[in-house]
Amino acid sequence: MTRKRRSSQITTITVFIIAAIFLFALMSIIIGKVAQKKTVGQALKLKAEAVYTDSSRKDITSLVSWEITKKRILRIDKGLVKPRTIGKTDVFAGHEGIKSNPAHIKVKLTLEWLLWLLFKIILFLIFLILVVLIILYFLNQRKKDYIMSYASTNPREFIIMLYMNVKNILFLFGLRHKYVLPPLAYGRLVEKGYSVKDNLFLEFTMKYAEAKYSRHILINTHALAALNDYNKFLKIVLGQGKRTDRLLKHLLCLFKRVPLFITYG
Repeated sequence: MTRKRRSSQITTITVFIIAAIFLFALMSIIIGKVAQKKTVGQALKLKAEAVYTDSSRKDITSLVSWEITKKRILRIDKGLVKPRTIGKTDVFAGHEGIKSNPAHIKVKLTLEWLLWLLFKIILFLIFLILVVLIILYFLNQRKKDYIMSYASTNPREFIIMLYMNVKNILFLFGLRHKYVLPPLAYGRLVEKGYSVKDNLFLEFTMKYAEAKYSRHILINTHALAALNDYNKFLKIVLGQGKRTDRLLKHLLCLFKRVPLFITYG
């Protein structure tokens, strides 16, 4: 009798457990009310609610897996909807083999979003310009270091490179058709065009002619004297005109990778 009672109790408990499982089983999933239209760039919170066989409800937003028919339009992270572009899509919530009815979401454009997009594009362009300017700056610095490396090892070549760099600068600034003039004629033309006093550019031109055509021994002192004339002349040239013109000249040389002022040491 005792065994029969125990067997009957076990059967009864099993029946109750099975009944409880069926009584509290997940029956359906409902996605909480969502706006029919959503602006690009804004976030929307979705709520997934489970409905059980006993008519009870429970928030299971953090448990469900989200299914989107058009993933390029939006993405969902723990119920938070983040639109990516304009368009329409359906969203489903799934859990324990049960799938909800679709929530229809439409993402539209607004002036606010367009202004935000324009702002981000401008920021990106500014960042890109800064990166390009930094790269060009270091490339120009490298070229300056290359020229300066000749000051002690080969003063003659250093003076020639300085003068040719000045001619490249003036070529960029508009002195193009006079590029092939003889050195002294070119020097007089430059001094007249840029109102250079004290024969500064002519003296620099004579140093260049000496380095180019003579066989005199040149040392580091000659190279530094030429460098001093070079920087003084550039200071005069770049000090003329309006501030915007001077800025454009600096940028032009930067983009053309023609170094301007070169310092020793």
